[in-house]
Amino acid sequence: MARPCGTELYEAFVTVVDVGGFTAAAERLHCSQTTVSQRVRRFEELLGRRLFRRSTRVVELTPAGEALLPCAQYLLRLHKEAVDVVTGAEPEALRFGVPDRYAEFVMPLVVKTAWHDTGTDPVVACHRSPVLAEMVQQGRLDAAMLTRCPGTPAGRFVARERMVWAGHPDFRWSEDKPLPLAVAPENCPYRCLALGALEEKNVPYAVVHTGENGWALEQAVQQRRAVMPIPAPRIGQGLLDVGAALGLPEPGHADIELHLGELTAERLGSEFEEVLVDRLAQALAET
Repeated sequence: MARPCGTELYEAFVTVVDVGGFTAAAERLHCSQTTVSQRVRRFEELLGRRLFRRSTRVVELTPAGEALLPCAQYLLRLHKEAVDVVTGAEPEALRFGVPDRYAEFVMPLVVKTAWHDTGTDPVVACHRSPVLAEMVQQGRLDAAMLTRCPGTPAGRFVARERMVWAGHPDFRWSEDKPLPLAVAPENCPYRCLALGALEEKNVPYAVVHTGENGWALEQAVQQRRAVMPIPAPRIGQGLLDVGAALGLPEPGHADIELHLGELTAERLGSEFEEVLVDRLAQALAET
């Protein structure tokens, strides 16, 4: 029978998995790489099983390591909860960001996930995707679901949505004039996709309404002053996909991603990320 193992051995094992290597795990745990290696080796000796396949390029879990991982993550969470109960520490709420357009149908699943992992309601911030990406990078949010923004690091892929041109059914446009657009500011991923598609086909355009308020942009479209790029499932009531009727090039696809803060995985574990990605993808597929 294997002897009991200290939590520092579980922590070393889980951290190596979370960050993908021994060097990065040592940085996160604020110890030497040798210490991490010794703890993992000691863990393997106590269990009588190899947990990792080691090579010069990657560190992969063995079948024994894959079987151990969810149990180890659960044990570490339980250990933290026990310490918090004894010391009277308040559980930290998940700080989660989401664009306004997605909040209504995404947040119920985020609340459910946050309750399961932290025992608290999440603190929610609704902003445009570029703002959310910056807040995660600055440590002001633990996680955010957002549309992939040009020039920002990639997150975990959640879903891909087809972009269309939303317009009023009575909107008219003459090709000898610039296409009037209602779009968000320059760092908006929808704007980047739309303008790129128009410029590639040499379609002249003019931004006649811009701003950070999605409702105000949609009102300009409702008033037949402009068209706007938007994911097909998010077209507002009373608007249509007018791209084909106007002979416009398709704006492409928008990638929805989950971005995690640097310390979020360490605090909540990689299992939290997997569950949240699955639930976000489910919420998007059902709308």
